[in-house]
Amino acid sequence: MVTRPLRLRGGSEGIRVSALRQAIVSDIENLPPPDFIAKHLFDRCPYVFKDDRDSFVSWKNKLSAGLEVDSASITIIGSSSLGISLNPHKSFKHFDQNSDVDVAVVSTFHFQSAWRYLRNNGKIRHKLNRKQRTSWEEHEKGKVFWGMIATDVLISLMPFGPAWVKALSDASQDPLIGGRLVNVRLYNDYESLRSYQTHGVQGLRQKILGGIE
Repeated sequence: MVTRPLRLRGGSEGIRVSALRQAIVSDIENLPPPDFIAKHLFDRCPYVFKDDRDSFVSWKNKLSAGLEVDSASITIIGSSSLGISLNPHKSFKHFDQNSDVDVAVVSTFHFQSAWRYLRNNGKIRHKLNRKQRTSWEEHEKGKVFWGMIATDVLISLMPFGPAWVKALSDASQDPLIGGRLVNVRLYNDYESLRSYQTHGVQGLRQKILGGIE
């Protein structure tokens, strides 16, 4: 399969970033989506930690204590894991100082707590701001179907919200995180996490091979 050429930025850093894009796009084209997910999300030290696995493990342990989950249930996803965004509409943008750090947390207990809150409190939506109402509706229409709740907009409303807001704020202050915003996507179980990520890579692979921008 032929990988489409990607534009180079100036200097050695631009060449390195372009090579990273090229390698990941090639893997999207050539690896089965479950293998891609295993290689680039589940079986690596995330890009943001610059191959410093000890710092990554320490950061996960501190975050897990604040979230009251097992550290093994935490996975960094997105551009902070791979080094580039998998959103083709962002031209596979390189992870930089303005990028968020997206974290997947697998916790049936917290997922069920959040899901019950969303199900039982629909009547309060008219009191929320537009961004919160939109996020609530998106979860009703699709996200919960995948066993996933994106807590970035709604986290303050959840029963466990105050503790998680503090834990994520503390996590953002790690020197390697560099003050970047840390967001959580909450999954009901590991099957939900794998299915959601695999579905996304499958869709991206079809767009790349189909020549869709």
